[in-house]
Order: sequence, then C-alpha cells, then structure tokens
Amino acid sequence: MSDYERYGDYNEIDEAPTQNKTLKIIKLVAIFLCFFVAAALLFRVFTFNYYPKSMKTLYFNDTLTAYYNATEGDIGAESQTWRNYGYDDPDEGNFFCSNLVVIREAGQLQVTVRYNTALMDKLAVRHGIDTPSPDDTAIYSFSLAGLRASDEIAEDSEDAAKPIDSTATVARTDSFLMYRYMRLVFDGIDFGSESDGDNLEWLRLEIKVSGTKESEPYKILIYQNNEGYSKFEEYKLKRGEAPI
Repeated sequence: MSDYERYGDYNEIDEAPTQNKTLKIIKLVAIFLCFFVAAALLFRVFTFNYYPKSMKTLYFNDTLTAYYNATEGDIGAESQTWRNYGYDDPDEGNFFCSNLVVIREAGQLQVTVRYNTALMDKLAVRHGIDTPSPDDTAIYSFSLAGLRASDEIAEDSEDAAKPIDSTATVARTDSFLMYRYMRLVFDGIDFGSESDGDNLEWLRLEIKVSGTKESEPYKILIYQNNEGYSKFEEYKLKRGEAPI
C-alpha cells in the first residue's frame, strides 16, 4: 500500500470525531432551545394565573366585621368558578377579574381586578389623556349592573342590564412584575331571593376611566345565579383571615 493510500485512511479517521462533535453541539443547542421555550411558556402561564395572597383573601371592612361578629363567624361566604374567562374583551383583554366571593346576607361582594401596566398607553390613546401611572387606582370608577328574575328579560340580554345600587371600595392593591391588582369590595347589594322571584340572576362589573369622555365602560361578567348556571362553592376562611 502506498503512502498516499495510508494518508487517505488517516484523513477519514481524523474527520469522524469532528463530525460527531458537531452533531453533539447541534443536539445540545436543540435541547437548550426546547427547555428555554418550555420554561418561557411555563413562566408565562404562571405569571398570567398568579394572584398575590392579599388578592385572594377576604377583606374585613366594618360591614363584614359586624356581620362576622353577629353570626359568630358563620358568614355564609361563597365563591364561584366562572364559565367565561373573566375579562372585558376577548381580543384586547384590558381588565381581568378573579377570586369572587359573595356574602349575600351581608349584601357584600368582593372581586379582584388585574391589569397589565401596558394598558396605560392604551388608555391614554383611547381616552385622549396623559399616560396614567399604573399604580394610580383613583382614575377608575367601579359599578355593578345586572338583571333580576323579576325583570323577565333573557339573561343574555346585556343591553337591558340595570344599575345595581351599591358602594364600591378599592380595599387593597398589590403588584407582581408587569401586573397590578385591586381587591374591590361592593356593599349594599340586594341579592334578593329565589323564593320571592326577585333574585339577582347575573351581575357584571363596569369600569370607567374617570375624567374622560368615553361613555362606554369596560364590562366583565362576574356573577351568575340563574337556570343556565348557578354553581357556587362554600368559601372557607383561611387561618388568620378572620377579623381581629
């Protein structure tokens, strides 16, 4: 065998490790990208569904504290898992709601509102105002609208919704990364009763930006108690949640 032929054999042996090394690098990069994408998706899901503890617990104002003491802690609080996604618009998703709790006999409803800080630029453009601070909750006004069984109007007839007498309070605020949260408390709600045919069949939260010309509020369905849907669960007070 000539020296030239031996040289060719050696050349083939030298190339094999290089090719293997390249394939390993490609595989490692592919694995890293897969883990990165998976981690990014998991982080997105986590942040999207995350609510601080203060936004998931009851706020005991004077009304609820008095009722708690009068009932020796048996306040009959209930929560509801919604069939909808708890936002005002399926495309924009400006405001989101979660963690609804109702105490009917006390005439109270609590719910958490969440929004992304990126919303501030959208509000400025839509309402022709200076870009507000994401932590300025005073720019919002909150109210409830809904229908009663006695209204004899289809439950999905949102245009026929009537204002519900109540007072709204931003009881707590919190933040996490790009999100801001508000725990709202509504007092003075007459939930009615099914026995007299005057119960509230559904409620929606209406949010307006104060001091703007925009008349149409942001609307989110937050409560349903009708033939189509009336599933509620007992809300059990957590440790340390009762009033002092």
